[in-house]
Amino acid sequence: NDEVIGTRKPVLPLSLDQKIAVIGEACGLKVDVKADTKEWTAASYYGIGGTSRVLSNEDMSILEGMHMFSRNLIQSPTDLSGFARKSMQGADVAVVCGGATATESVDRESLRLDQHDLITEVVRLGQELKVPVVVVALAPGAVVMPWSSLATGVLLMFPSGQVTGTAAADLLFGAAMPSGKLPLTIPMKEADALRPCMQRDCPYQEKLFSGWLLYTGRDVLYPFGYGLSYTTFEYKSGKALGDASSSVQRVPVTVKNVGQKPGREVVQLYIRYPTTAATEEEPSTQLRSFHRTRELQPGEAEDVVLELSLRDMSIWDTTKSDWTVVPGIFSVGVGSSSREMRLCGTFMVQIHKKNHDVLLEECPRLDTLLAARAA
Repeated sequence: NDEVIGTRKPVLPLSLDQKIAVIGEACGLKVDVKADTKEWTAASYYGIGGTSRVLSNEDMSILEGMHMFSRNLIQSPTDLSGFARKSMQGADVAVVCGGATATESVDRESLRLDQHDLITEVVRLGQELKVPVVVVALAPGAVVMPWSSLATGVLLMFPSGQVTGTAAADLLFGAAMPSGKLPLTIPMKEADALRPCMQRDCPYQEKLFSGWLLYTGRDVLYPFGYGLSYTTFEYKSGKALGDASSSVQRVPVTVKNVGQKPGREVVQLYIRYPTTAATEEEPSTQLRSFHRTRELQPGEAEDVVLELSLRDMSIWDTTKSDWTVVPGIFSVGVGSSSREMRLCGTFMVQIHKKNHDVLLEECPRLDTLLAARAA
């Protein structure tokens, strides 16, 4: 959500007095329900295909949702870039839509959006015409976004059903404040993702590094847990609450809205196991807890207590076929995504003894860590 050129104002949320170019067929998509009922795997940008599919005759498109806020819309209803240029000339901002589908029993052929070429051209035109471009992506999972560095803003929505248009418009115009976080990773390129296995017998080579952990140690475009808001949040170590039981480790955090708009934050707690022979095959960073704050007004704070159970501090012992608590010193990181830790701390697991609250402090900066390693 970059600032508009020549101003100090972010492009989102959109203003009611702006002239907005709405580009692409996906913005005005209407699902042919009658045709889709003939094929159980048929999918749309609003829903996944297969046995759990839900069809509706009342789907609201993004364009229809935006019309509920503004009539100052310039529609380019095709995916032809020539029409996009015409609609963007004289516009204050452009919204371009793209999507992809997924269904049961069939692997996706690509991680690109169906409108990849259109979006690439529109963000290029945005640079040429000095028009901010917001991309709305309706994706069934991870997608590649090589065009994102030229986009002024990106709204990634997963299949949202018949109210897709209402939800998208509420977020674009600020009637609702975005607070979602990525449940997956957006890779730098498609080759970074794990390809579908085309064989009958598939080797499980990733072991514990599945899902977002597959990208451990690699650069990504947007990490697991990432997501922006229309405001900003400050993290500080919370007040100690006294001794806890031997089965719970508490991590107190205070989150404050230091921006200009109300919003919610999803505070995430990650741990790193002690380095032992038993943990050498464990992923280095693992999500163990999270908390979504109430809506905080500017200047308002919330005290959050994240808890770790003994199960959270355990690994699977193949010799015992059971979970076993790892003894030693754990590292913890609290932040806004899996790769943006705001506060760090350590604690020692002591079985059958009362635990003390984890005291957090600002995480060391990367340049400080590199200097320490060099020394």
